[in-house]
Amino acid sequence: MKSKSYKYILICGALLCNGVASLSTAHANSTDGLVRAEEKNIIEEKETLNTLTVNLTWQDLEKTDHSKDTVRVQLYKNGAPYGGSIRLNNSNWTCTWDFSSEPGWEHNDWDVKVVENKQGYKPEIRFNSETHTFEITNKQEKENLNTLAVNLTWQDSEVTDHSKDTVKVQLYKNGAPYGGSIRLNNNNWNCTWDFSSEPGWENHDWDVKVVENKQGYKPEIRFNNETHTFEIANKQEEETLNTLAVNLTWQDLEKTDHSKDAVRVQLYRNGDPYGGSIRLNNSNWNCTWDFSSEPGWENHDWDVKVVENKQGYKPEIRFNSETHTFEITNKQEEEKENLNTLAVNLAWKDSEETDHSKDTVKVQLYRNGDPYGGSIRLNNSNWNCTWDFSSEPGWENHDWDVKVVENKQGYEPKIEFNSETRTFEVTMNKLS
Repeated sequence: MKSKSYKYILICGALLCNGVASLSTAHANSTDGLVRAEEKNIIEEKETLNTLTVNLTWQDLEKTDHSKDTVRVQLYKNGAPYGGSIRLNNSNWTCTWDFSSEPGWEHNDWDVKVVENKQGYKPEIRFNSETHTFEITNKQEKENLNTLAVNLTWQDSEVTDHSKDTVKVQLYKNGAPYGGSIRLNNNNWNCTWDFSSEPGWENHDWDVKVVENKQGYKPEIRFNNETHTFEIANKQEEETLNTLAVNLTWQDLEKTDHSKDAVRVQLYRNGDPYGGSIRLNNSNWNCTWDFSSEPGWENHDWDVKVVENKQGYKPEIRFNSETHTFEITNKQEEEKENLNTLAVNLAWKDSEETDHSKDTVKVQLYRNGDPYGGSIRLNNSNWNCTWDFSSEPGWENHDWDVKVVENKQGYEPKIEFNSETRTFEVTMNKLS
């Protein structure tokens, strides 16, 4: 029930709350009716303003007539009152101070306080650095509540009759039970404690616990500060699963008959095979292991692997924690043609249209860091070249690279390797 107080200061357009800055430019909120601004930091480079303004608006809980209300504000310079206080009323809820004749005024610290207010209202002040205005929102405060309440609702996975159910709750004060427990039932799923005769009750720590509940339900308790209510959502728990399952689906590039196919899977516990492998086929592409008779089974690490598969397919396995199922998607792989080539492709990147018809660039292929063959001169006839390794089995097991060994002045090459096409893409970037 205790509220924390915060100090807000606007510095260089950043909001400081208890000494921590945030990029909430130009606006600061105050819970104690005070905003401080360093004017030397809030003057924009645009048009210089030589004024400070206060603008007050009312924020009511219900429609209220303020035609006869007044609010008195005081401007402060470097912590001291500047001039007399100003009484705002229905004729004008704003006032402005003009500093045109006071050069250097903006190098002082200015702030505004509400020094006289309507009972039951609390000002919140934010400073607008663009307009040099202290925006005062005069908020009507809610009536102090001297009660604590509990409200229980049921949260079921399916329609359930609770007409004969009961739930027992206990209120705690500073960790110790306060009074007896309360039994909630279908006549009334809420109760209220009244502390009107106990001044200072709100300075204690209060809590509520469910001490007796319907089997299969778990309470979630949230406290509503505005209504002083412990909201209890009594949630039905899902039934504990004592099984693991595998479910396999096929993902084909084209329509394929899998009526004669089979896939073998193996369950692993803590990295070791658990039981024998299971052969899935067209009769049943799933299987289930039941651990009802093995208490504590869920404390182990479980995994499933495909140990025998149809050629040309690759499994992707995802575990569904809700259903305890290893979902296997058996994906058909695209048949890619084996490439036994390496290539270079050169492109020019200019800041403006440039003629490269007479330019040349020399590139060198390297194998395991050593030059492979002679360098190749690329020109306007052909800005690419290809090396064929069809007659060199195992060539792909080496490290290959390409470098530009002779270049046009004023250009810098950037080389990226495309693993799908096995092409060194050379971009010649114009230097600025």
